[in-house]
Amino acid sequence: MTRWWIVALAGAAATALPACGDDSANGDVPGEGADPGADADAGPDVEAEVEPEADGDGESSVEAEAEGDGAEWEVGPAIGTCATFSYELHEGHNEGFRVDDSDRAFEIRVPDAIGTATGPWPVVFVWHGVGNPVSQVMDLVAGEVNDVEHPFIAVGPEAIPLGLSTTPIGFDWDMLMWRDEANADVDLFDDVVACLDEAFDVDENRIYSMGFSAGALMTNLLSVARSEVLASIASFSGAYFSDPVQQMCFGSTCTTWPAFQGTAPFPALLVRGGPEDTYDAIPGLMVIDFDGDTIHSVEYLTTRGHPVLECAHDLGHELPPDLAGPQFLEYLFDHPKGTTPDPYATALPADFPSYCTFHPGE
Repeated sequence: MTRWWIVALAGAAATALPACGDDSANGDVPGEGADPGADADAGPDVEAEVEPEADGDGESSVEAEAEGDGAEWEVGPAIGTCATFSYELHEGHNEGFRVDDSDRAFEIRVPDAIGTATGPWPVVFVWHGVGNPVSQVMDLVAGEVNDVEHPFIAVGPEAIPLGLSTTPIGFDWDMLMWRDEANADVDLFDDVVACLDEAFDVDENRIYSMGFSAGALMTNLLSVARSEVLASIASFSGAYFSDPVQQMCFGSTCTTWPAFQGTAPFPALLVRGGPEDTYDAIPGLMVIDFDGDTIHSVEYLTTRGHPVLECAHDLGHELPPDLAGPQFLEYLFDHPKGTTPDPYATALPADFPSYCTFHPGE
């Protein structure tokens, strides 16, 4: 039984993906950056444009902004070069990074000491929600890159974005139909890690990923497809399409994900928002039950040996104020690759809310 419902699919008119939790959002993003020659009939018989998801304050934007004050992204000073990709990295905005014959963009923040101190450096990827600016998630971690104990590199990829009428289909990210030969955003992850490693020396035991909503789906896909690379993850309102119970279908076409690619257990922080943690992906057609999917995800992961910290904040589809950047960074850094036994098995840190429960891997 799937946790994604298709309602009155036959004969439905083309509709737009709404801003999550914000009925007033009206900023359409008609698949900018997608394959201009994509055939709208190549995918499932559902057309959709992507609109932004709202953040916890109900605000949304389709502009790429560097800060919450609305300033446009700026290209900062050059900080390193990866010759393999013929690319010069800059603090802040980076664009024109070639992946699978496409130009991609991402934002990075690095610790002040990266030019003088030796590595290896931890890396934290943060993935934004549908139509949201990268700044929405980068703001959660950018101010922490100079952490005294764990200085790190923060990376915020920018979606193409994808929709249900693009090729490939997606919810901003390429995380609906797995293709072994190429996945736009898994390939982006691979190449950015390789570039950062060449430029700065990445700590292979401390590569992490987190995201909210569509960004959580992308993080979860990475945890399956790159479980041998990631040390641990933090996923806020996500799902696992590799679990048949959570699989999503558009008529006769269903999502496909690979099986876990690695054998070692990895820890996961999974956050859900209670019965109101849903998303009207296509009004009148599809409602995503992130709360139910996360409940299933706990079982899905633990029965495969992966320990899970489940946090149910009951505030709906948003980031809880008492479980934000400091806590999920603390969780990630407490779980480098190969951590055993899990340090959260006996007691949680004092700054974690009481609604968090540890589940050991079976």
